[in-house]
Amino acid sequence: MTAQLYFAYGSNLNAEDWRDWCVSRSRTAYRPDDIRPVGVAWLPDFELAFDLHSRTRGGGVLNLRPRVGQRVAGMLFEVQGQGWKALDSKEGVPHVYERFETEVIVPGGERLAATTYRVSESKRQSFVKPTSEYLEIVRAGLRSHGLDTAMVDAAASNAALPQEIDAVFVYGTLMRGESRFPALVAHEPTRILTAYGPGSLYDLENFPGLVLTGQRELLVEGEFVRFERVEEALGALDAIEGFRGFGRPGSLYERTLVDVEVGEDRRRTAWTYVLPEAPSDARAIPSSSWREERGRRKPFWERLCAAYAAGDESGLRALLRARGAWRKRRTTLADALDQCQLTERQLALATQRWVVVP
Repeated sequence: MTAQLYFAYGSNLNAEDWRDWCVSRSRTAYRPDDIRPVGVAWLPDFELAFDLHSRTRGGGVLNLRPRVGQRVAGMLFEVQGQGWKALDSKEGVPHVYERFETEVIVPGGERLAATTYRVSESKRQSFVKPTSEYLEIVRAGLRSHGLDTAMVDAAASNAALPQEIDAVFVYGTLMRGESRFPALVAHEPTRILTAYGPGSLYDLENFPGLVLTGQRELLVEGEFVRFERVEEALGALDAIEGFRGFGRPGSLYERTLVDVEVGEDRRRTAWTYVLPEAPSDARAIPSSSWREERGRRKPFWERLCAAYAAGDESGLRALLRARGAWRKRRTTLADALDQCQLTERQLALATQRWVVVP
């Protein structure tokens, strides 16, 4: 059964363009209000491409191209009445575009089943330059929903699309000093910082599991890890976490997007792996810290501070005071981190060292 939610990423984001198509002379049976906006969403592991020539538009039109770690911004619409029939007709199903079922991510990290459209494989071409008129229709549609136009602009120029989300939030055995950290560091992270993300943490004996609760509080202690080649890192981490892909059943963990705090109220978006629901036979971790649960939190802070200080803690203290980051003289740096009086980001800024492995 087709999902009742439709994900739009191209011209259908533009309400005026959609309305004009519905009320044109040959299509008077279709009502524009048969698709109604629900909210912003992102289609994960895809990017935009102009690889189809449209006679109606006079140039290239948008399609989706798989790319692990990338995301396409768009809108979810609720479809009713003759909405699917209208959408199929406008998209030329099945000869030009085809429907496909997938998952999208909404603010907060929840994943929802949705239907969208992609160009039929037999119709795909190499790059086809869009007209300025079509491009502006899409850009205006994105802006009307508060969405950025950078990806569609890059695709329209046939430019290499930058990886928008280049980081992962880890909270268990992939952190520094834990059993699976070597699998992560093998992909040469460019930044590692202690961070805090949303949700509740559960003890699954040898590793923890994160469950998103829908609340916006930042509770779970973990690490924000940035990569130059995040696509490669995610391929390896997907295998470790038993993630089979969006919209595919049977995954152990699901990959999604969350906003995490990296220090001084700075938030960054990162990929993370979550359990679909709270396990009935697992205990919630009250401290929301895997290291604390295993009695390794304070020793980790001590090793981390020693690594940043490189044998000269007084010099590091002087650097922090010079930056106005920390002025207490009778508290150790490790205690300051433990009590959240100091952040690892402040240590990194003072030393200009962004990947410190104690």
